Amino acid sequence: MLKKPNKSMRNNGLRLVLSACASAGAIAAALPAYAQSSFGAGSDTIVVTATKREENIQDVPASITAVSGAEMDKLGVTDIQGIARRTPGLQFGNFTDLKLATTAIRGINAIDATSAGKDPAVAYYLDEVFLGIGVGASVDFFDIERVEVLRGPQGTLFGRNAIGGVINITTRKPSDEFEASLQVEGGNYDYILARGSVNIPVQPGLLAVKLSGSYLEREGVTDNLFLDRKTNDALRRSLRLSALLTPTENAEFLFTADYQTVDQHSKQYELLSVDTNSTFYARATGQIPDLPAVPVNMDPFDRNVYSDVISREELESYGFSLKGEIDLGAVSLVSVSSYRAHDYFNVSDTDMSPLSILTDGDPEDTWRVSQELRLVSNNDGPFNWIAGAYFYRQHSDNLSYVTVGDDLSILLAGDTSFGGLETGSTATLNAKSYAAFASATYDFTDRLSMTVGGRYTYEEKDIDFVQVDLIDLLGGNADVEAADDWSAFTPSVSLSADVTDNVMTYVTVSRGFKSGGYNDAIGEATGISFDPEYLWNYEGGVKATLADGRLIANGSVFHMVWSDIQIQQDDPNTPVYDPRTSNAGKAHSTGFEAELSYRATDALTLGVNGTLIDAEYDEGNLPTEPGSPVIPLRKLDRVPKYSVNFSADLEQPIGAGLVLLATGEVMSQGKMYLSLDNQPEGVVDPYTLFNAQIGVGAEDGSWSLLFWGRNLTDKTYKERLFDVSNIDLLGQKLIDLGQPRTLGVRLISRF
Repeated sequence: MLKKPNKSMRNNGLRLVLSACASAGAIAAALPAYAQSSFGAGSDTIVVTATKREENIQDVPASITAVSGAEMDKLGVTDIQGIARRTPGLQFGNFTDLKLATTAIRGINAIDATSAGKDPAVAYYLDEVFLGIGVGASVDFFDIERVEVLRGPQGTLFGRNAIGGVINITTRKPSDEFEASLQVEGGNYDYILARGSVNIPVQPGLLAVKLSGSYLEREGVTDNLFLDRKTNDALRRSLRLSALLTPTENAEFLFTADYQTVDQHSKQYELLSVDTNSTFYARATGQIPDLPAVPVNMDPFDRNVYSDVISREELESYGFSLKGEIDLGAVSLVSVSSYRAHDYFNVSDTDMSPLSILTDGDPEDTWRVSQELRLVSNNDGPFNWIAGAYFYRQHSDNLSYVTVGDDLSILLAGDTSFGGLETGSTATLNAKSYAAFASATYDFTDRLSMTVGGRYTYEEKDIDFVQVDLIDLLGGNADVEAADDWSAFTPSVSLSADVTDNVMTYVTVSRGFKSGGYNDAIGEATGISFDPEYLWNYEGGVKATLADGRLIANGSVFHMVWSDIQIQQDDPNTPVYDPRTSNAGKAHSTGFEAELSYRATDALTLGVNGTLIDAEYDEGNLPTEPGSPVIPLRKLDRVPKYSVNFSADLEQPIGAGLVLLATGEVMSQGKMYLSLDNQPEGVVDPYTLFNAQIGVGAEDGSWSLLFWGRNLTDKTYKERLFDVSNIDLLGQKLIDLGQPRTLGVRLISRF
């Protein structure tokens, strides 16, 4: 049923990027170029690019958390979940599979942005390239320079999908020195991680090339007792090639190509409860004549499941980008061109039981191109600015399907004649986005500055959506062709003041915009577009570097007003699976964030970060059929009332050129809801996780050996609620659990 992208369209997109790359190269050949910055070299200064310039994080009037690649290597952080645990206000929903994972900042979450028709609330960028949605934003964190988490809408410089914030990932660039590194890690659940990189200065000062790769494998953390095998495992492979060309002192060009494959068995959920009045329950317990009972596990926290299908997902993704920076004297010209594509397949056991009722999947084949051009002032005076234009094009073919099992066929037809019947929807969607933006900063005095910016975005999408509902379970048949467009202006104003040489305060007002989209997945038979959503952010903060640089204390308060929120929910008042997305309601998110780091001694660093959030809907109801009971929206889902992380990091010389390395972390979060309707089964009670590691390393940093443990108390907690209890043939509420206790050893060597 899934149609492949038209090859000519895919090739046209690729030719567009290659043409842009060639144009940038032609400009570079004629002009003198960009001088690399050495800002922060040899110090503990954290440099970020949140403003599209390299700046000290303590000088940027915004709420930013930055984690360096060196820190990630030391702590064993391999994905965004590890960053989220250490970042105030950032929540990552790890649902074991790639497509359903959600990212929220300050409570600003997205509907399940699992297909091209919907957009995320938090934008992921890799080396300034927007990664897209769901599977397209899947990134392994290896050979990383730093990860920046920008909280609050970033509509001026980053655009439409940054309504909640931005995850800005920067990889390590090639350099003029030969370097190589190797990391090998092993642990329980047959966990294996191998990473390596080699940097080759082909011609110092002109061309350097780097190749890096990552391999991660882990056996399943869940036992499928029905099939007697493990599930919820992981297998990922990634490669990245980058080349840095510096043809003159004033120009540099960074070309990057990356490739990733995933082949794993995920999305195997625990049974939380069963509707005892459902057909599913009657069939499972042997109440239907001539059909035997099957085992049903009612312990949702034992990591045991009974399922006749091992869920599976496969991904092949790749991308190319070229970033050119050219110093023209008074200004610099920056060009960022990219092409990205992925092919994704999955299949899951819909009923998550030994019964052969339904299997489902939502494969997709997607490509996207983007081009950004911007001018950046090189003025040493009080006035500096950035101005640019952006283009984005995406094409996606999405298939959502269910396959009828033998048990369902018997219930429907009295025999297995329907077994293997596939039904569902296909959607071909095209999206284009155009934007122009500018931001200017004026220093009234040495201590008082103002930044004013804005972005105008115009978008258009079209869809060809067909749904064939052969079993009257998916909301009906549909055949719709539709097109729509939207535009928005997203301004920002920030005023910052240096109270002293080491203390800066700021206030910010900014607007965010998330694009409209389409109901384009199974069960969403309308095919009708929904409108964008908008958010205003009001924020004030302080950044202080005290005690001769030993204490860094940053804090902010914010009030965010969210309107025209895109709500997605399966109607609990109907017996079919008919989720739909619509614009409904307003909400607010008000809170406080703080980050403190104190170097108590030359060897010991203490840290704490945390957030308090009140996030509620102010108006609006869940989508339901006309005439159905009204279900008001209350608390925002996936927003803990509080989260706090305490850490201690020790690097103590012990002689013979060795250093004792030890780290401890205590991570706590408050009560949280997993569903829009705030049902009790979706409540996550407060919990605390403990992580620790200890080992030795060389004083010069050339190697380290660490023994680590995560979730040391083996705390069991919910990550996701999947409610299909109102569908008679499924009749269940299912949950996904957080990762269990893991133990391992890590060896890192640098040459």
